[in-house]
Amino acid sequence: MVNIKKTLEYTAKAIKIFTLANAVYFCGFMIVANGIHRQFAQHIKSQSGLELILKDERKKLSLKDSIKINVNLNKDKKHVAHSKKLGDKDYEISLSNDTYDITTLRHELYHIADGHFESQEKIDDSFQGKFIKSIKYLYHDEPKAILYHMTGIKL
Repeated sequence: MVNIKKTLEYTAKAIKIFTLANAVYFCGFMIVANGIHRQFAQHIKSQSGLELILKDERKKLSLKDSIKINVNLNKDKKHVAHSKKLGDKDYEISLSNDTYDITTLRHELYHIADGHFESQEKIDDSFQGKFIKSIKYLYHDEPKAILYHMTGIKL
C-alpha cells in the first residue's frame, strides 16, 4: 500500500532540492560567473573593429558565408543583447552600448552557429511546447552559449 504521507514528504524534499539547485545554477553560473567574465571582455570600439571580430568569430564557429548576420547597436536601450532569426540563413544580433563587447557577440553568434533557432522552430507553440522551449533554452542552449563565450569550448 502507498504511504501518502511519505510520498508527500519525499515530494516536498525533492522540490526543495530542485529549488536550491536552480538558485545555485542561476546565481552561480548564469549571473555571477557570466557577469564577472564580461567585466574583463574586450569592448568593440568601431564598426571596422566589429567587422574584424565578426569575421574571426564566424571562422572559429564554421559559419558559412551564405549565412547573413546583421549586427545592430541599439543606443537607446541598456542591457540589450539578443539574436533572432529573420528568415532562412538570415539573422540579426542586437547589442546595446553596455553589451557591445566581444564576449556578448561570441555568445549570440554561438546561438546561431549551434542551430538553437532551428531546433526551437521544431517545437510547437502549444502551452506544453512553450514550456519545453523555455526549459531547453535555460538548461541547454544558454549554458552552451555561456560556456563558449567564456572558454571558446564548443559542445
